[in-house]
Amino acid sequence: MPTQQTKSLKSGRWNWVWPNVDTAEAAAWATKQAFWATVFCAAVTGGFVLLGAVGIAFVQPLGIDSSALIDVAMFGAVAIGLWRQSRVAAWAGLVLFSAERPICGAPLG
Repeated sequence: MPTQQTKSLKSGRWNWVWPNVDTAEAAAWATKQAFWATVFCAAVTGGFVLLGAVGIAFVQPLGIDSSALIDVAMFGAVAIGLWRQSRVAAWAGLVLFSAERPICGAPLG
């Protein structure tokens, strides 16, 4: 059962962006949020890979091909690690996401 302190930690306006991890309960909550964010990234990437594989027109100019399944697998592995509350997985997820931002933001063509 969440304590009053944990409830107040969760109710902050920007807590979803930068959660407070002063207590074990709050850190577990932040890890759960990171897990779901990682699952979302893997699912969306996997969805675009599948749409590109069947030839959907709006996905093809994005340059997403079956090699993006490697990203899906890596994010899946990070999600499993986050579910187990691994610090290594948390850092790996941050590094993976940060490394991909410049690549994904690069102009196509």
